[in-house]
Amino acid sequence: RGHEVLLERILRAGACMLQLETEEVRLRMGLHTGPVVAGIIATKLPRYRLFGDTMNTAARYMQKCPCGKLQFGPETLQYVPKHFGTCPLGNVAMKGKGVVTAYALDCEALPVRGLTLQGVAQVIRAVCVLKRHVQPRDRCIGPPGLIAEVFTSDAYIDADAPPRRPATDIGGERLAAIRQRGRAHLCGGIVGRTWRSNRIAAKNALHFRKVLEEVNKNESSTAKRWWLSQRAGFTQEMEAAWLREYYDSLCKKLTTRLGRQSILMLVLTAVEGAYCFETRIYHKSHWLFFKYRLPVFLACRTASLLLTMTWWHFSAGFRSWTERHPSRGELLMLVTHWILLVFMFVSYDVLSVPERDWGIKRHFCTLNSMTMFCFISRNHRFRFLPALTFVPLGLMLLFLEHLKERITKESEFVNFTHDVIPLHGKLLFVFNIVLTAILAHEEEQGSRARFKCLHEWTITKDRAEGVLNNLMPPLVVEELRALSLGDSLPSHQYRHVTIVQSDLCGFTAFASTLKPQEVVQVISVLFSRFDAACSNRGIYKVETVGDAYVAGMAEKPLTLRNSPVDVLLFGLDMIAAVQEWTRQSHCDITCRVGVHYGGGLG
Repeated sequence: RGHEVLLERILRAGACMLQLETEEVRLRMGLHTGPVVAGIIATKLPRYRLFGDTMNTAARYMQKCPCGKLQFGPETLQYVPKHFGTCPLGNVAMKGKGVVTAYALDCEALPVRGLTLQGVAQVIRAVCVLKRHVQPRDRCIGPPGLIAEVFTSDAYIDADAPPRRPATDIGGERLAAIRQRGRAHLCGGIVGRTWRSNRIAAKNALHFRKVLEEVNKNESSTAKRWWLSQRAGFTQEMEAAWLREYYDSLCKKLTTRLGRQSILMLVLTAVEGAYCFETRIYHKSHWLFFKYRLPVFLACRTASLLLTMTWWHFSAGFRSWTERHPSRGELLMLVTHWILLVFMFVSYDVLSVPERDWGIKRHFCTLNSMTMFCFISRNHRFRFLPALTFVPLGLMLLFLEHLKERITKESEFVNFTHDVIPLHGKLLFVFNIVLTAILAHEEEQGSRARFKCLHEWTITKDRAEGVLNNLMPPLVVEELRALSLGDSLPSHQYRHVTIVQSDLCGFTAFASTLKPQEVVQVISVLFSRFDAACSNRGIYKVETVGDAYVAGMAEKPLTLRNSPVDVLLFGLDMIAAVQEWTRQSHCDITCRVGVHYGGGLG
């Protein structure tokens, strides 16, 4: 039953192709039913090929078929649907088959989606009558190409009903009688069978859609992560390539960022040093460094400036080193930023003043320290995990501030307490460092998503180019790439073409003794040897048809050079390759080769 449905589609396609005949172009077609062996063959111009006696018999039916006919034998006739018209062509003598009985498809009686061509007009006229008398639930959507509605078993087809008859002219008894007559016009339930086929196809499509949704759901659930979800699917090679690309973009403006940071730190150091001398804060005792405020401040700022300027000076060489060692470069830069932030924190801590003596000025250093912390941590685009380390570092500094406040309040130097950071200031500081980590996460997500899309696009592009290079000559592929959108495809006329074609003698009989996988393996081994010889001599592989191998040479752009002698030598190479294989495998297969010289189109 399943093969009958497929054969019906093939017959319809063949009938449509026969309708394309003209006076200048005539067609003949052969059809045969039987087992075949299939597989992807060779390395150059790979194809999914079919092999077996079925292919050869179909070719024999085509060769003996009259023009304008689709010819087949008894093996196919037993599967042809009963509502398809066939006509016997008598006995035909075929090579290797003897005398066989041939049949042809009667295209004039070909059903159109369950109805004959003669019945289409009846259906259209019947629809015009019943359109207002059949409930919507009694209708079903017909297949494409039929300009009518296909009804259920209660519908009718009346050949004598006039088109667009008023609904009021048909009474209930008349309608019942017409429906009863319509059942006889359905020709054994052809329409019902078509409707059932469409219903089964719709059911299968719905099942396929559900399975596809379930697969996508499973894939999305397994790949769902609450952080760095775009990292899923990255292999080690992809991760290494992404790291190199990420740090390459990070280091592009590294010199500019470091220069900007150095200048800002110089300006702040000058301003805050002037503030220190103006307020004479260095005369006040510190809770930890006592009267060494100024030396500690200058030492921390000098170390910070030296670190930043050293990076600034070696930034150009650091970029080339980071390309070779991206993870080490990121770790070195991260540790440098930690040290820099600690130095900046200590330098602002020694600028603390007694709260009761300085009033509003006590917030000056607090605001500057928070601002510098956020600026330094965001000046360079770290990945999410490295950027996340600034959160515990900031929390640790806040904890040290709180611990220091408690120590100074319990000591005898109450008048020299540090600036107390307000609660809203602490919350704002925590919000900023957390926001820095979130921004780093989103930047890495976006970078990974872009890299993944670019990587998939590159793979798809390489595959497409590989397919093009296998399907067409390289010079033709370059010509296609140079075309603009809307340009016509190129065509070439060759005056000096040498074509060689080989055929494996005895392969059909030999293949009948092997398993399908073994047949595909044998033909693939032989054609791979042909491909190697073809590449060595610069010959273009045209096609493989079954166990036939076609190649040739011509002027550009088919091949880079044109040498009929090389084509002849390639034919001898194929014969030698088959002989060598038969000696190794002890099989009775030979190769015959034909060569022709002339003109051609491509």
